[in-house]
Amino acid sequence: MTGNDIARLQGAWQSLVAKGITGKPGMSKVVDPKKTAAAWPLSQVIQAAMTRAVADQSAWPIADGLINGLKRYHRGHAYSDFPRMSLSAGHIYYDDNSWIALCLLQRALLAEQLGKNAPSQGDPERDLVAARKILRLQLRGEDRNDGGVRWRERGGTRNACSTGPAGMVAARVVEVEQRLGISSSDHDAFVAFAQRCADFIRRLRTDDGMVADHMRPDGSVEPSIYAYNQGSAIGLNLALFRITGDSSQLDRAKAWGNAGVRYYEQDPDRLWHNSPAFVAIFARHLMALYAELGASQPPRLVTDWLTRVQSEAFDPETERFIANGIGRYDGSIWLDHAGILQVRFLLHWPTELLWAAC
Repeated sequence: MTGNDIARLQGAWQSLVAKGITGKPGMSKVVDPKKTAAAWPLSQVIQAAMTRAVADQSAWPIADGLINGLKRYHRGHAYSDFPRMSLSAGHIYYDDNSWIALCLLQRALLAEQLGKNAPSQGDPERDLVAARKILRLQLRGEDRNDGGVRWRERGGTRNACSTGPAGMVAARVVEVEQRLGISSSDHDAFVAFAQRCADFIRRLRTDDGMVADHMRPDGSVEPSIYAYNQGSAIGLNLALFRITGDSSQLDRAKAWGNAGVRYYEQDPDRLWHNSPAFVAIFARHLMALYAELGASQPPRLVTDWLTRVQSEAFDPETERFIANGIGRYDGSIWLDHAGILQVRFLLHWPTELLWAAC
């Protein structure tokens, strides 16, 4: 990237910080626009902060502060959709909790991989304990009769957006503990759960090889296609490959990746009209797949999307990427902005580190 590109990237980050992140030092929160943001946008802003921190080590304090801010959402055994004191609080979404767990596990992986080059205040073992608690929630959310993880507590649908990330949490817990030399009698059970999640995702496969959105209580499938579900299918099988060494898992990740590239290259507007937060999840796992397969350059689909985002979507009046019909996620100002920043900062990661992107 050129100096001008980097300057624009830093400017976009500072726009988020200035207008969307507040709170006392060491315990930050995302505001969206006048109230504290929901857990899902917060998790993806945390992801953006951590991807930035790998490229700029001085940025770790804000990532840690955002993770500490999760305390506001903690309710009993899980994280609520809104902070405890909010009138909106009370719902437990399995997908929200998975994305939070993946943030914690990514911080643990980066701490183990980067060592002194990751000056984070996080503690890998403490992050593991928190992620394990969330994993126990996901295990309870699984339909043990027919497979899949429910979207929310007491909900009826079993969604790709909850099942794929839940399986990734299980596989990543095992991976982090293996890297830290922690043995546990429940690893086999976690791997089996992750495999059941991958099996359920395959049941959502459409005729063109994509992941459909969810299965209804009557067993029928909602066929809507969203980019983040394609990303979590890739990520889950990659995570299983890393902990099992089973090449068939890598083959499945490659098949999901090839299908996604084929589908979105056929009509680039399909990706353009997706929420950038959804595209970011697809992009980071596709980049990890390409790196695993030995590619030295990021997927062209990703770089073409970023080029179009920068040239067509940036609105100088709001300093956000909202112009020319780019997709937007309802109800969050900063979620999509953070998604774009995630992918931009990932381009600065060493290729050999991309496997750690959750």
